[in-house]
Amino acid sequence: MPDHDDLFKELICTFFFEFLELFIDEEYVSDLERCSEIQLDKEFPAELGPGRAHRADLVFSVKVKSSKKQLLIHIEIESSNNKNIAKRMFFYYSSLCKKYDCEILPIAIFSFRSPRKPVQTELTLLAKGRKIGFFSFTAIQLNLMDWRAYLGIMNPVASALMSCMRYREMERPEVKLESLRHLASQMLTPEESALVQRVIDAYLDLSDAEKIIFAQKLKELEIPERTKIMTYITSWQREGMEIGLEKGRVEGRVEGLAEGRAEGSLHEALKLVKRMLTKKFGNVGEEIIQRIEALNQDRLEQLAEDILDFSEMSDLENWLIHNTSDAE
Repeated sequence: MPDHDDLFKELICTFFFEFLELFIDEEYVSDLERCSEIQLDKEFPAELGPGRAHRADLVFSVKVKSSKKQLLIHIEIESSNNKNIAKRMFFYYSSLCKKYDCEILPIAIFSFRSPRKPVQTELTLLAKGRKIGFFSFTAIQLNLMDWRAYLGIMNPVASALMSCMRYREMERPEVKLESLRHLASQMLTPEESALVQRVIDAYLDLSDAEKIIFAQKLKELEIPERTKIMTYITSWQREGMEIGLEKGRVEGRVEGLAEGRAEGSLHEALKLVKRMLTKKFGNVGEEIIQRIEALNQDRLEQLAEDILDFSEMSDLENWLIHNTSDAE
């Protein structure tokens, strides 16, 4: 099964111009000749440095309408916050210039969930403290983009990448459903739809509790739309969980959520926060757990979102100091 970066590459190769239209200036993209892209050799010479990967992720040559020349578009896919990305993008840019001697548009797309602070996109070239050059690249940092802002844009790349954008952890079932609704509303081939679905599934692999919430939201849709969306939910069957909404197989648990039981909802929020903390820090200690259990649901949901920005236990402790004084 391909990893997430491979899925990104396949998505961009399949929907290359749709990717550019979604994230790059409209006037800039309109001057590029559609269907003219050619994927180029990505091998670089050894001077990139020992131990460094000598392959770019994606490099395309595209015809420019106004100049009749070729433009190279170099795209790197980053699933982690690489502090040296600006320097690496500059190395790639320099090597591409040397090899092809043409204009280059460097782009990096970032899919990590945290931290939520802008990546460094500029590199100042110095010699004994004297500025001798400057380099920058286009950064597409998905965790800084509001997923709801893309609901009205009919673009298959938007359908796929809303799953990587900024949302509260409690919104995961809603984001997955809306991503699938967005996908179902577009005229794509079965192969294209399956690719977008695989990206959504990869980044929004729902827990059992989240699936129940998803099922309830799905049940609220009109039958034609619900039926179309259900064609994309094969991963549930692989996990041995039948949806069977009309047959009422999950009716008992779903109705409990639909009635808005505050206690059950609070329990699910607490479960989610504990799971996230265990994954990030391991054993956080009984005293911390007790303070978290004293939080109301609004604070728990806020904590679930803020955990993504924590790097040390002290971040959690400071958060609790500022958010538990009047929580009870």
